[in-house]
Amino acid sequence: MATVFTRYRHLGWLMVALGLAIFAFPGTASATLTFDLNSEFSGGTAPSGTAPWLRAAFTSAGANTVNLTLTSLLQGSTEFVSEWDFNYDPTKAVSALTIVQNTGPTAGISKGTDAFKADGDGKYDIQLLFPTAATDPRFTVGSTATFTLTGTGITESSFNFLSLPAGGHGPFYTAAHVQGTGGGSKSGWIAPVPVPEPSTLAIAGLGALGFLGCGLRRRLKK
Repeated sequence: MATVFTRYRHLGWLMVALGLAIFAFPGTASATLTFDLNSEFSGGTAPSGTAPWLRAAFTSAGANTVNLTLTSLLQGSTEFVSEWDFNYDPTKAVSALTIVQNTGPTAGISKGTDAFKADGDGKYDIQLLFPTAATDPRFTVGSTATFTLTGTGITESSFNFLSLPAGGHGPFYTAAHVQGTGGGSKSGWIAPVPVPEPSTLAIAGLGALGFLGCGLRRRLKK
């Protein structure tokens, strides 16, 4: 009986270790890094309704590939996104990153290390510029846009970096300019506050495996 207990005890610890591995290497489990943009930081006019107003989700999609989904949670009929900026792992060359848009209002894509500022504050590596003319498809209420990002060794965590401080606000993980706020005549810069949580998938995997391991040990003690 002692031998059986020892084996199951080792199995329980193995499951906990596996959960820790999932947490430490979220890309191996197709983990998702989510940013909810829920705070206006520029002194402008925040979008209407309840925050968050925008959501960005980076999901690992196999070796060297990450999918990005941008979702509008805007509620004001006149509101639209004109610019959305992101950061990239500073140990990698953003110039070697390939970004291809799959769906949604067409964005102009630019890349450059610390090359872009959000309202003059912070320096970002990736800039997406969406149409602003009323005659063009805008990124507005109900819009989504998807992108495929490819680069050597990237995972969703490759985009979990703060902007380089520059100015009086931030730094932030991402920032976006929403125009047409305040009934249509104003605008505001928004960002995620507080710091985003680690991947929910990694946490769930860790919790479930650890609980299972503990359960096995309790059962054998009865």
